[in-house]
Amino acid sequence: MEGRRRRRRDRSEKMMQDKLASLEITVLSAEDLTHSRRPVKKNAFVIVRTGSRTHASTSPHTDGGSFPRWNQKLRLSLPRSSRSIAVEVRCKTGPDERVLGEVSIPVSEFYGSELRLPSDYLHFLSYRLRDRRGERNGIINLSIRAHGVQVSVHRPAPAPAFYSRAPGRPDSAGVAVGIPMPSYRYTA
Repeated sequence: MEGRRRRRRDRSEKMMQDKLASLEITVLSAEDLTHSRRPVKKNAFVIVRTGSRTHASTSPHTDGGSFPRWNQKLRLSLPRSSRSIAVEVRCKTGPDERVLGEVSIPVSEFYGSELRLPSDYLHFLSYRLRDRRGERNGIINLSIRAHGVQVSVHRPAPAPAFYSRAPGRPDSAGVAVGIPMPSYRYTA
């Protein structure tokens, strides 16, 4: 019994070490969804995957047609090994589920970017969906917020001092503006 508890505790500690962030993904809506080049009637839903075993889904939208609105929050953990998040829009047709479109969102779009954003910044994103043949099939609108992360901000190095204040002008800002000029060759 004690060995089983220890293995379970070790597994949960390993999962916590593997976790990069907690994500709050709000699936807002989709636009212009089709199935076999005909508008979708109903039962569209979204599956979001952050890893091989981590996924969540919205409930089917029963009356949205080709422009469903879910506005549902999904909470997922983002493993350190994840480079992207997979988003699939599916449609329930009787006993079957058909993939209408999918997109892979790079983690760098909302985490660890060069931008100076707070770690819990809310990103509103829209992506073009592609079907299995690679053809366009609608747009997905969602928002992503990463919780519990320390975003490392890469600050640019200070600019080299190629300029100085104008002599005798303490009010000069010391800023040099360069405007590229086209080079012309004159032939005589």
